[in-house]
Amino acid sequence: MMHQNAHAATTLHDGGTRQGRAPRQRPPGGLTPRDLRYLKQLPKARGIRIRTRRDGFGAQYIAQMSALAWAVSNKRYFFYEPFSHLDHGEDATRMSDFTGLRSWGKPVNYNRLAHVRYVPEVLAANDPSVHFSTEVLEIIRGMYHSTPKSAACQHNIAIHIRRGDVNKEMASRWLSMGTYKRLITTLQGFFPGHSIGIYSQGSPEDFRRLQAPGVQLELNQDLEKTFHELVTAPLLIPAPSCLSYAAALLSEGNVLHISNPQNRPLKHWIQIRALTLKASKLLKLSQK
Repeated sequence: MMHQNAHAATTLHDGGTRQGRAPRQRPPGGLTPRDLRYLKQLPKARGIRIRTRRDGFGAQYIAQMSALAWAVSNKRYFFYEPFSHLDHGEDATRMSDFTGLRSWGKPVNYNRLAHVRYVPEVLAANDPSVHFSTEVLEIIRGMYHSTPKSAACQHNIAIHIRRGDVNKEMASRWLSMGTYKRLITTLQGFFPGHSIGIYSQGSPEDFRRLQAPGVQLELNQDLEKTFHELVTAPLLIPAPSCLSYAAALLSEGNVLHISNPQNRPLKHWIQIRALTLKASKLLKLSQK
């Protein structure tokens, strides 16, 4: 990861407005013409680097993952450049160290690298498992676990609810409390006695509908702690967010993916389409 008055306004590269010009259009996915030029270099590039950008931790981590996946799949060099800036006031150096990311493959001349914001063919693939193969996931997870982490998740089930930087108008990134209430009720029916952790931002009053025995709110926690507990949960239900998706890719537990236009599931995840919980899939999971 905005509606401007249409009367004589345009969007600037820094998010401001200027009077007297028509709005500048960007290609899908937030890619600029410069990004598209760089992407055309990929087939001939001997390696890949993610360009410095301003975004949240999840989005930047996913971008690096997409480049590493591309490099491994194509037997090219992945040049890792640590985060230089993170939105939401997070420490870029600390979070770069937290990921454990590092360059991979045989080094090549810097001029032979493709410099991109992310790799659309990886993140927008109909089947991302083609790119996030067992080999790629082992490399990414190995890097992640190579640096110190806090304690693993103490809950049996972790649910990430995206709030704080989204609202109801952002349909592709927002799921209602009613949806989560039905989800929790269903999960408690299949897994009685299991502890459920709700990871999000806000006040307890915002999540009043979800509070019940066996459900614990984990709100406004340190980013490293929250992320690692999502990664290590025995069962993770990610939100429509890059942070959730990165945690799900690193997870070696079960992932219950609610279908959304933001992130596409890996083959081994349990996918719930149209927010319909399929009992057969949950029964199969409960028997593991």
